[in-house]
Amino acid sequence: MGRSIIAASTSHPAMARVLEFGELDAGRPFTVTEFVEGRRLSEMISGRAPMDVAAALRIMLELGGR
Repeated sequence: MGRSIIAASTSHPAMARVLEFGELDAGRPFTVTEFVEGRRLSEMISGRAPMDVAAALRIMLELGGR
């Protein structure tokens, strides 16, 4: 299952690529992803003013993978 997550993340243009995952000595899980510069989605949608329709549609299409 884990390898399919890595494969899916590399094929979706709006997702950060998962590079590695596993468990540490104490059984704590870890994930390594690529570094992506930019703003967080939570920052973009939590503004005081409502988001304009064009910007909201662009984000939805990017997340949906067109």
